[in-house]
Amino acid sequence: MSYRSCDVRPGRRYACHVGVKIGADTLMGVTDNTSCAVRDVKRAHPWQLRNSNNMTARKHPLDRYLSTLGEGTVTWIGVRPRRREPLASLGAATAVFDQGLEGDHRMTKTPGSGRQVTLISEEFIRQIAAQLDLQTLDPARLRRNIVVSGINLNALRRQRFWVGSALLEATQLCHPCARMEAELGAGAVVAMYGYGGLCAKIIEGGGIEVGASVRWAPPS
Repeated sequence: MSYRSCDVRPGRRYACHVGVKIGADTLMGVTDNTSCAVRDVKRAHPWQLRNSNNMTARKHPLDRYLSTLGEGTVTWIGVRPRRREPLASLGAATAVFDQGLEGDHRMTKTPGSGRQVTLISEEFIRQIAAQLDLQTLDPARLRRNIVVSGINLNALRRQRFWVGSALLEATQLCHPCARMEAELGAGAVVAMYGYGGLCAKIIEGGGIEVGASVRWAPPS
């Protein structure tokens, strides 16, 4: 079943919104303002609508500038032996394909997660500390696996990048959870928002050590 609704105002541009009903799912599209020729609407089974691999990837305006990003450096590594346990600081770690860092409790989870490794930057940590009026902030308290410096992590969102000899893919921003309020005090979630770093999955396993380079991996 399909339906159409047009937003028409005299003397102004208008758009027609078209919905295609497929089972319990509705796929929306927008038509142009003259011919109402439907664009961007495709018939698909519900399972296809939920599968992002079947959707056409849109380029981000930032992509053209990623070659100017430069390189960063790993300055700290930590693993969580068990959930809610303090992080153990390491000089080096091994990233295992599609699982996590050896010694981290994420290794016991189901492979394929988008949160196999978490990263944050020293620059973000300084910003968080300033917001909380702290002189210093131990990275272990933020519960991220890898701390880097000299590179804007947010620019690597949804990109692949090398950390040492391991290839990672950033899946999403690593937003703070309510636990940060208990760890850092009132206002921690707001202080960390936008500065929480990245979640990533491991595309190619390899070694990561303090001092290793962090660099964008251009699409092949």
